[in-house]
Amino acid sequence: MPSRAVLIAIVLLLIALRSVRQATKPPWGIVAAVFVPGLVCYLTHRLLLGSHRVRSLDLSLLWRPGLIHRIRETLHQESIQLLRPNWPALAATAGLLLLARYNELSKRILFLGFGLLALYLFLPVLCPFGPEWLVHWTLGRIIAAVVPLAAAGIGAGWIREKPFVSDPPGLS
Repeated sequence: MPSRAVLIAIVLLLIALRSVRQATKPPWGIVAAVFVPGLVCYLTHRLLLGSHRVRSLDLSLLWRPGLIHRIRETLHQESIQLLRPNWPALAATAGLLLLARYNELSKRILFLGFGLLALYLFLPVLCPFGPEWLVHWTLGRIIAAVVPLAAAGIGAGWIREKPFVSDPPGLS
């Protein structure tokens, strides 16, 4: 099964768990918005490329011996390949996060961004070729996915609670 299908299944599971926890009916529009493109992607992949296993991720590595060693090696490779060369950008982002204003919208967006960042930083642990190989290819994915979310989250903090409704005269 393609890794995208696994991630889509996890998102759908989280949406269902949230609905059960809050005792509300599931947001079917969101479920359809996640499921339909994922299903089309999966079926197109199967029709055009056939069936082949994902070669860059192996979930069975989670319960095999040596998990702690793989986590250490991943952290080491991430510090060498991601942290050291990109520390100015990371310091600037940290500064923006410290100076940002936060509201509910910005907190939700940043929570999603931090979740994606954690996922992308953990995935190399599950790479059968070793973490060094996947860490090398992770930077572009992190930038493409997390930076726009960080910018949106920081910017959303500066939006007023009712951004499209003007205040009545005399209250501003």
